[in-house]
Amino acid sequence: MQLFDSASAGTQDLSVSSVDLIVERIKKAITTGKLNVGERLPSEPEIAAQFGVAVVTLRKALAKLRKEGIVQTTRGRNGGTFIAQSPVPNVQLLKDSLLATSTDTLRDFFDEQCAVSGTAARLAAQRLPLGAQTRLPELMFRARDAKTPRECALTDNRFHFEIAVLSNSNRLLLAEQRLYSELSPFLWETEITEASSAAAYRDHLDITMAIEQGDPDKAEKLAVAHVEHNMRLILEGKNRLQLALASATPAGTTAERVAEAAAAAAAASAAASSEDKAVAARKAAQRMGEALGNHLTELFTDLEALNSGIIGFISGNSADNNVNITPTNRREIKLLAADFLDAHPRVDGCGLVLARSTAHKSQGQLEWWVREDEGRFARYAFGVTPESERFYDYEQLPWFITSYEHGTIGAVGPYLDYLGVEANIITFTTPATLDGKRVGIIGLDITVADFEEELMPLLMHTEIDAVITNSHGTVLLSNTPEQLPGTLLQEASGIFDQIKIQPLDSGIQLFYRPRVGKR
Repeated sequence: MQLFDSASAGTQDLSVSSVDLIVERIKKAITTGKLNVGERLPSEPEIAAQFGVAVVTLRKALAKLRKEGIVQTTRGRNGGTFIAQSPVPNVQLLKDSLLATSTDTLRDFFDEQCAVSGTAARLAAQRLPLGAQTRLPELMFRARDAKTPRECALTDNRFHFEIAVLSNSNRLLLAEQRLYSELSPFLWETEITEASSAAAYRDHLDITMAIEQGDPDKAEKLAVAHVEHNMRLILEGKNRLQLALASATPAGTTAERVAEAAAAAAAASAAASSEDKAVAARKAAQRMGEALGNHLTELFTDLEALNSGIIGFISGNSADNNVNITPTNRREIKLLAADFLDAHPRVDGCGLVLARSTAHKSQGQLEWWVREDEGRFARYAFGVTPESERFYDYEQLPWFITSYEHGTIGAVGPYLDYLGVEANIITFTTPATLDGKRVGIIGLDITVADFEEELMPLLMHTEIDAVITNSHGTVLLSNTPEQLPGTLLQEASGIFDQIKIQPLDSGIQLFYRPRVGKR
């Protein structure tokens, strides 16, 4: 397999040694995803041939990578050189990467890490013989005494890898290597987070004691709490970066409205020094709620226009509550959907979903159009055959029930659209009505990440904790690490006041309180 450029390493830059060029190109292969953490490199002769260098030159490069902790080499039948962790990019690249990563993606990442780290600690405590000595104390002290961000990352990682080693699970070890490789650069870069070696040491000490004392419940609980603490640090760092960007005019389809409301909210928050904080928070939240309501009202208005256009095209080919989509209709619907998606660049897909009782085909029919690369649009192929393993039984899903059965507009999510578009999304819907009878729904999908990108600038301009939820209290977006997308609003973390958002039928709500802690 060709992992690296075929050009000779020695011809790339005469001012840089072949060894250093090989090191940089292997690092690039890792950061660009050609090589993944836990993956074994090809044989040394094969890699040397790809670089066009002698094996001895390659070995010098691998030695440098081992010293940096990026690769590790094991002996034996299943041995070889493996990717241990990703290289640490420069600070600006880290900041850009964190800003580009949605809060929902980070929440999903930490969900996985809680499962992996918690299980590794539990199994280590269960499987370690009582009285057995481990390397955890030694590694714990190394991590405490580390000075630079690089040293902190390497020593902290090694401590957690050792827990996975003690669990006797190679899969858990590989998972921890992958997860910490992605996490550590953000966690230990002082310009992003305020992570403390002393605080980590206290967590490490408690986890070590629980494992060595054979207490699996406590070990798991402490390991999960440690991950959650790291999660909070990184999310707070992301919020600070977003706040710094929010001083500029927000970009997007609602830029002017968001900017105006944000400035007013900031002014209201600043007034808190001269009037009651609760009153100032209420004013800021009302302005935020008004801007959010205007945005959602505009979105549903455009969705109703799409509804009218699609129904107008298909009405001539439908009778007796039986909807027939002709090839001409499909081309017309595509044009309408393309115009809608062009007008709403962060919407992922939109279209018509017919009830099976009204579709010309008994399996149901979805005229759903999504973005492709370079401004192209394509009809998404769902599994509509009930006998299929990938049958998409959309009539049982809340977004369809809300508008088709209840006859109201709706905003459902965030949810993982398994067997659908297979992304974490929010779906907005309105009933599709033909001759006075509901025949299906018209809807749009927006990923949680794009929803955040669209509206987070508004939340970043204020000194209140703000949480946007659906009608069931599931968080869509927030500006506090305590309330994450896809989780239920945690009232236990502080009392929130509520503002209902227009249009009221959507069920979207804004909860707020005066800022708790610093940002």
